Amino acid sequence: MPQVASAQSPGTQQPSPSDTRIPKDELIHVDCRRGFHHVDGGTFRRLGRAAECLRHPQKDPSRRRGGITDDPFDGVIPPEYIPRKSTIPTLDEIHHLKEVSSDELRVIIDLMSGCGHRNGEAYAANLERMVADDVCRITKQIDGTTRQRARLKHRKPGEFRETPMQSTVRESLLRYEKGHGADPNGYLLRTQRSPYWAHTTLGYQWSAAKKRAGITRKFITYSLRHFFASNCLSRGIPVTDVAEWMGHKNINMTFKIYRHLMPASIGRAAKLLNEGL
Repeated sequence: MPQVASAQSPGTQQPSPSDTRIPKDELIHVDCRRGFHHVDGGTFRRLGRAAECLRHPQKDPSRRRGGITDDPFDGVIPPEYIPRKSTIPTLDEIHHLKEVSSDELRVIIDLMSGCGHRNGEAYAANLERMVADDVCRITKQIDGTTRQRARLKHRKPGEFRETPMQSTVRESLLRYEKGHGADPNGYLLRTQRSPYWAHTTLGYQWSAAKKRAGITRKFITYSLRHFFASNCLSRGIPVTDVAEWMGHKNINMTFKIYRHLMPASIGRAAKLLNEGL
């Protein structure tokens, strides 16, 4: 691992406390997963001040002293998020996959296609989350890399969301618990070497199931969430409800991804208005 050369040569002027520049001889090794390594206190403070100036340009000392007259971010338009076209599996393809899947993968498929779970949320399948016959409460997910329990995406610790639960999903969970049991905390899915599933486990079983089912179309397990959304929207369920059930950060995300699946409201409105004339 690279080390930081923090010693300065004799005669080198020390930067002032308000100077946000980082001297060339203070090279920093950055690991995207773990952050900064071997950063001394002075360099760390200058990094913090530089980041603060980027977040709030009006606090930049150069601007306060008149060196920069305009906000460098004025007029900058952030790039628009353009979602990729989603491949949605058919109901027949889902049934074929379930027929050749392991009991564990069948639970994953049911939760993702029937309740809109993300991969990690499906790994955390738990009977205690069935708060009613037709309601599933999602409170945790399993990190697919570390195999550890984690908070939900776009949710603070302790927050949850609820989704409608089809009878087939409820029966799938109860059937699995009857045949395989659950751990002391109610979690259902585990492997021979780990108490939780991981992305590698899902990837291997998913590829094998698609091959056994003879499915050649290119779609991934996350496509099962797209099936859930399309199933809801094509039946006229409000996009606001679907956004909440999917756990999206805001409704704009849901609208951009699934707008083409929503029934044409203009045509329906014209028909209804015509009946009233």
